[in-house]
Amino acid sequence: MHVEPHQTADELAELIRAEPRARVARRLSVIRLCALRGEDALLIWDGAGYHLAKALRIPGNLTAVTLPPYSPELNPVERLWLYLRQDHWSNRVYADIDALEEAAVAGWRAVCLHPEKVKTICRCEYLPPGS
Repeated sequence: MHVEPHQTADELAELIRAEPRARVARRLSVIRLCALRGEDALLIWDGAGYHLAKALRIPGNLTAVTLPPYSPELNPVERLWLYLRQDHWSNRVYADIDALEEAAVAGWRAVCLHPEKVKTICRCEYLPPGS
């Protein structure tokens, strides 16, 4: 995002809103290119505003399915964020931003570098074991 000194607050706000949409549009292009020629891909995402923006164009070989509002049982990674917040990040006081960043990285490494732990945390009862 490039900001000019003469831009108004409204212009800056639009830039900030447009940035996530631009990133999503770029990701969609990459997914479209990665899908095998002649095949379709299914994309499941949450209801973030930039996922639902009217300006966002879904490529023809992608089908987008939006999850219902607040449906962590359908989005297993939500369990991972909950675990990290509860067990590594919440109810703590950090001396400064560097200490906060260090705690964030330590929590991430303590969990996410261990695939079996991630599988256990994100396990969904409706999926067969090993999924």
